[in-house]
Amino acid sequence: MKSKIQIGKRPKAFVFENVRGILSSKMPSGVTVPQEIKNRMENMGYNVAIHLVCAKDYGVPQSRYRVLIIGTERNLPTFDFAEMANIVVDHNIPSFCHGNYENLLVGSVLQNLNGVSGSEYWEYTAATQYMVDMIGPCKTGKEYLSFFAKPFHITEIPQISTEGKSWKDIPYEKLPPRFKRIYDNPKKYHAPKFYRRFALGEINGTITASAQPENCGITHPIENRRYTVREIARIQSFPDNYHFDSIPLQSRYKVIGNAVPPVLGWVIASALIKTISNYGLHK
Repeated sequence: MKSKIQIGKRPKAFVFENVRGILSSKMPSGVTVPQEIKNRMENMGYNVAIHLVCAKDYGVPQSRYRVLIIGTERNLPTFDFAEMANIVVDHNIPSFCHGNYENLLVGSVLQNLNGVSGSEYWEYTAATQYMVDMIGPCKTGKEYLSFFAKPFHITEIPQISTEGKSWKDIPYEKLPPRFKRIYDNPKKYHAPKFYRRFALGEINGTITASAQPENCGITHPIENRRYTVREIARIQSFPDNYHFDSIPLQSRYKVIGNAVPPVLGWVIASALIKTISNYGLHK
């Protein structure tokens, strides 16, 4: 007796999200991983579109680049990434590309935190704290926070509030041996911006799951500490009423850093639903 083949669910559409490094990842055949995914899903009857997006263009206060691979069933239109921009404009969502991005700046994100849960933060190791202390706060101190508390236009931002910092701001003689080697041979090491601190007038860099200051902008612009749980949650566009208290402190950073920013996810979903719905209305 032949066994029955069980067929799983077949969605009308799918969304695949990954870091941009996947663009250079290759299969044993030499084909890039995104192209391999596209080929396989097209063989299964889907139209597939691939695009590199940056979260700050879609309402997220973070320069977070991600590869999106979006597929729709063959009888549906191929997903058009321009539809995501239309959603942003239609809903007046702050966007670095489409305007009104004052609310995406670090200084704006750090407003009105008193009384909001999530004020605890993961302390640095002694060695890391030494580096952070040596780099020092950004030139814009607490007095500049009030500037971002009121309505302003992007052209009014003081130039000093856009000047971030990194390990390169530490005097050479105080650098650990490893960083002296990098300083002495910048071409070999591509002069990386380790220990990046984003200023109040900048958009923060990528928040990673590891939350290590050497590799991402996780250090507060004014205080010599890691961002609090709530601060990085805001940078990832989580609402203030979303709580992470049920897991250990270190795990909260990992969960938040691994997440797809909710606002970006909403824009993707809205654009995809609109694509499918419009087809249903006009076919």
